[in-house]
Amino acid sequence: MDHRRDDVGPNPNLPQLIRLRKLLVDGFGADDLKTLCFDLGVDYDDLPGTVRSTKVVELLTYLDRRRRLPDLVQVGRDERPDIAWDTITLVTAPLPPEPSQPQPSPPAPASQGARLALTFEPSPLLTAALQRKLELVLASYHGYLQFLGFVTGEMTLSVYIQPDYDNAHYEPATKRLVFGPNYVDDSDVLYREYTHHALVSHFTAGYADWVPEALALESGLGDYFPCSFNDDPMVGEIIAVRLREEYGAASFPNPYVRLLDNRLRFDILGPDALQWQVGEVWGGAFWDIRRLLGATDADRLLFLTWTGLEPDAPTHLTRTSFVQKLLDTHAATAQTNRRAELAAIFEQRGVKG
Repeated sequence: MDHRRDDVGPNPNLPQLIRLRKLLVDGFGADDLKTLCFDLGVDYDDLPGTVRSTKVVELLTYLDRRRRLPDLVQVGRDERPDIAWDTITLVTAPLPPEPSQPQPSPPAPASQGARLALTFEPSPLLTAALQRKLELVLASYHGYLQFLGFVTGEMTLSVYIQPDYDNAHYEPATKRLVFGPNYVDDSDVLYREYTHHALVSHFTAGYADWVPEALALESGLGDYFPCSFNDDPMVGEIIAVRLREEYGAASFPNPYVRLLDNRLRFDILGPDALQWQVGEVWGGAFWDIRRLLGATDADRLLFLTWTGLEPDAPTHLTRTSFVQKLLDTHAATAQTNRRAELAAIFEQRGVKG
């Protein structure tokens, strides 16, 4: 019998799911993960996504829904006894009855700092499996941003799956994440919208008062941090397939929405370039920084630079002023001076520091 959870509410195993995700991502390569899936009777190729980290989330969601997380721990221990499986303590008791209203997520593990509290708004598209998946995906990413230095206090975010909506967005005024039904399967989209929350909440200036360059920079960082977290420079690989099916290959010829491993320059963009197009140039420069410094140092440098800006900076930010701030932040925090190499990265994109 397939014992699937049909309840909607907080998942008592969420902290353990977050730990399991890290154990699997850090300890299992692609071939190891395929073997693990085979031994668990799960078809690896049927799991959504092309990136290993996405496959891990989908596998955990699949097993959790079927109450098979203990199987994962047992099989994993047999295959990889060197991994700290004993740190996983699963709740195996029956879950409480379904609540009448969506509930906020339980507190994240203490190592993550301030907890991520999600409230799921009623929606005909919100299933138990989808809510648990969103809780896991966003809580894991929240932990990553906490590691970089993002602090939210006890802020609560609402999540709404909007029928007949073909996009995703974050509403700063209401602290609301809104996803169309086709967008909830792409972790890049989920991470990007949560990144908007992390980046925008630092500033006192209203989003409507931001200058175009600040919007483009925020868009570039909104692409970069999810890609760095996934260790993959392609943005939106899952949604790209659906967009190509709906709008045709002429409109979406690539297996991604945007690509950060690029050689784009600001000076080849026209005056009417959209913020995400300018953001893709920024994202390419940030990916070059990651290649130069390594993921952890690059991620922290970019986050420190952004959060080190003045509260009203988005109302007057320029390309040159941001690059100068980044170079100054690097000089103040790095053990090895790579200023000249960092400046060269931006010069190759058409900006002098």
